[in-house]
Amino acid sequence: MIKSAVKIVWIALLQAPLTLMAAEYPVKPVKIIVPFAPGGSTDIIGRLIADKLSTALGQPFIVENRAGAGGAIGADALAKASPDGYTLGIASVSTVATVPACNDKLSYDPMKDFTYISNIAGVPNVVTVNPKKLPVKDLAELIKLIKEKPTQYTYASSGTCGVMHMMGELFEESTKTKLTHIPYRGSGPALTDTVGGQVDMMFDNLPSSVPHIQAGNLRALAVASPKRVELFPNVPTFGELGHPLVNEPAWYGLVAPANLPEAITKKLQEAVQKSLTQAEVKAKLQTQGALPIGNSSAEFKQQAEIEYMKMKNIVKTKNIKFND
Repeated sequence: MIKSAVKIVWIALLQAPLTLMAAEYPVKPVKIIVPFAPGGSTDIIGRLIADKLSTALGQPFIVENRAGAGGAIGADALAKASPDGYTLGIASVSTVATVPACNDKLSYDPMKDFTYISNIAGVPNVVTVNPKKLPVKDLAELIKLIKEKPTQYTYASSGTCGVMHMMGELFEESTKTKLTHIPYRGSGPALTDTVGGQVDMMFDNLPSSVPHIQAGNLRALAVASPKRVELFPNVPTFGELGHPLVNEPAWYGLVAPANLPEAITKKLQEAVQKSLTQAEVKAKLQTQGALPIGNSSAEFKQQAEIEYMKMKNIVKTKNIKFND
């Protein structure tokens, strides 16, 4: 009885500093590593949530861009940081799923080296065609055309093993078709060549393709999203068309190094969730074609695990190499 009582007291004494630390957190500025260059969807959503966390928690949350290697450079820096809550990061499908699935030489393990706090938002992906080169009206016509002439038709992506390349691979797997992949260094030049007719079609994040779709230079055939996008209500989802494998949107969530104290994780998670209820935040996300998520730490971790395993399976099935 006495030993049990002593044990309880010791546990309480050991937990007390962590509880106090969480109650006071943050007491100094917090850095958020965005593993991509300024101006893209990851950066925009990272800066939006940084601003709201600064207001909610009373300390500056400062974005630091650490771009390179499909997000792996920034993710590696985060994995090596101290798990004290003062270095956080924005995770994407690229940093925790596609790049790790393709590259077994990475210095971080996406399932072991991060604390998943909350997924902030999902951004629909889209498949588009150049209507002058491929005058198809819907996805069924496109699939029929590709099956008639395997490998003849090309698709652009933002780079090998990036989210859009993997979407193309998942599309081939789901539709039993074969395309020729043309990787670019970013979605900008890929879009330019698709609009210019050098490439037949493209898989892309919806926001960067919106102006070209609206101008009629590209035709959207399907979106990867839980529901149809308000901006293009006549464009069906891949799920509706019988291709759930391709229907996962891109997403951007808040993470920390592994072993972040649970109380700090919860405090950050609640601040993210509260921020996402604000009308201003919802409106800014909508301009990016993004949908707020704000799930729990456990739900976000499970979401990342599912996506990682899906990407590992497709990489193995199609023998994809990072330097292809």
